[in-house]
Amino acid sequence: MSTVLFGTDGVRGVPGAPPLDGSTITLLGAALAEELGGAPRVVCGRDTRDSGPWVERRFAAGVRARGGRPVSIGVMPTPGVAVAAARHGFDAGVAVSASHNPHPDNGIKILQAGGAKAPADFERRIEARIPTAYLTGRAWFAGRWFEVSPGVMIPRSPLQEMIGDGLSPWLKRRPAAILDLCCGSGALGIAAALRFPDARVALTDIDPVAVACARRNIARFGLAGRVEAHAGSLFDALPRRPYDLILANPPYVGTAEIEGLPPEHRHEPRLGLVA
Repeated sequence: MSTVLFGTDGVRGVPGAPPLDGSTITLLGAALAEELGGAPRVVCGRDTRDSGPWVERRFAAGVRARGGRPVSIGVMPTPGVAVAAARHGFDAGVAVSASHNPHPDNGIKILQAGGAKAPADFERRIEARIPTAYLTGRAWFAGRWFEVSPGVMIPRSPLQEMIGDGLSPWLKRRPAAILDLCCGSGALGIAAALRFPDARVALTDIDPVAVACARRNIARFGLAGRVEAHAGSLFDALPRRPYDLILANPPYVGTAEIEGLPPEHRHEPRLGLVA
């Protein structure tokens, strides 16, 4: 995480506005786990205010929803949480604190592994509901960081776990040629290339912004020798050849459903999201 610090009191309500609600607190926990990536360990402490346990539970639910492991140390002032984060190998710390809070609910302070306060990106994440991947320029997928920028779909697919298992039991032999249709950032096809190191992989997307991002990720993983990205609709830009494995994560949200999704999704390109 960045060492650029913000403010003095973390994320809180402001005068004249509603206090932090449960969904916002859970979202903040999920945002923290997403930025840390993997299965981060997060130490949580709180003050003695009655709302403290509730706020802590909601935050911990968000951390768990993104694969994190929250650990509560009960009533503990902010300096104590900072010491715990720094000395006991936690990836981050969270202090639920009421000091200087203009509302009856507790506020939240996020601390980095070394005990310093978290960067301003988290305030932007809460206020504008901007996906963490667009704030940090990267997304965690299939156990690795991928570059992702605004205008490119954030990689998410249950296929990442299946690729990690070698697509067993469906794939009967190791593929020599793999195709990733509607590739976006290229994460799915690149994950397959890393899982099957002898295969040649083609990526294709109709959006040139996505293709440019995919090519940067190909270079980032040192795969330029056997992974190529093509700009075009489905098979149009591809050379004629057979493929042993075709992967795809095409647009999947109906036009009637898009308005009901969390606001984060509205920052993503409709071309890659709406079917």
